[in-house]
Amino acid sequence: MSIKVGILIPRSDMFPTLGKDFINGLSLAFNKEDAVNITYIIEGVGNATDESVLRIAEKFILQEQVDITLGFCGSNLLERIIKLYDSYKEPFIHLDLGGILLETYQTSPYVVHHTLNLWQSSFIAGKYAANNIGKKGAFSTSYYDGGYHLLDAFIRGYTSEGGEIVHNYVSNVDYDSETFETNLITIQELKPNVVFALFSYKEADKFFNAVQNSPIDNSIPIISIPLMVDEYYMKNEYNLSNVYSIASWSFNDDSSKMTLFKEQYLNKYNQQPNIFSLLGNEAYEIIKVFDLNYNDKKIATILKKNIVTTCRGKITYNTANESEIKQYILRQFKYAASESEYQNRILSRINKPASFGITKERASSLTNSGWKNPYICT
Repeated sequence: MSIKVGILIPRSDMFPTLGKDFINGLSLAFNKEDAVNITYIIEGVGNATDESVLRIAEKFILQEQVDITLGFCGSNLLERIIKLYDSYKEPFIHLDLGGILLETYQTSPYVVHHTLNLWQSSFIAGKYAANNIGKKGAFSTSYYDGGYHLLDAFIRGYTSEGGEIVHNYVSNVDYDSETFETNLITIQELKPNVVFALFSYKEADKFFNAVQNSPIDNSIPIISIPLMVDEYYMKNEYNLSNVYSIASWSFNDDSSKMTLFKEQYLNKYNQQPNIFSLLGNEAYEIIKVFDLNYNDKKIATILKKNIVTTCRGKITYNTANESEIKQYILRQFKYAASESEYQNRILSRINKPASFGITKERASSLTNSGWKNPYICT
């Protein structure tokens, strides 16, 4: 079988090889299928908020005649790209880390949203913190990371279980001038039970350095967003042992599927996979279930009737056509001295809640707020 795949690839300062990592994960799986002859049509889309995203997507359909398109898309263009693929009746897998709510966007049987469920992870982290650490919380966020729906999700989860936010801090737009001094002094004085931290890339490193050099040190648990403790980027050793996160994945997962993926990826590319390699690998699993041999191109309709088995576990799709996972992972960010690297060690697994507490009114109020580029695509 021969298939042609169109891919819309954004850029990322934190993950400068995002495109290569994604395609490596996708190709690793396709290369195991001897009967498949695959052709990639790849276009860079910058931060995925420009009108060129729509132009390239339509070019994939009309000129390149791809069998399926995979890609990232800014929230300002998402409604229009859904309508585009719905009109042409062609399949599109919208990829995202999961920084925004998708409940209010129109659905199409030809479009699915495949994410790593970051905002859902934040909601569960809030509930977990209130029930297991304490009801008195504080949060610290960067100007960038606070511009998505992760913070709102954490606060909703935390307050839904009786938690109270006693301190909030948004760092300077110019992070080079940020010292976190006043923030950490206030946290030390208020002594909250838990600090929820939303930082990524260089700001995450700067925040951890500030904390380890402050009187707070390891005295107050920190629950961070998953990208703040991403082992692919976070290489410096911090004197911190009380940092946790909740995510839909862990590369420390010893399941047979995750273990095999990491081994094969390392053997083929001589490096460890990251979250974009994981997304690429999962895109293959979606295509396999969808099965391009059939004439039915309603990818969302087909996936809702099936289960996609991935390294993260079994994935289904909800009424918003977004991927869902049954269990999330509580992880501890810990330095493994023997391997000179940080790892997100699995402490326990948490079942997906019956509800994420989103009302239509709340979802509508958040739809057009914050940054438009896909999370971490800068």
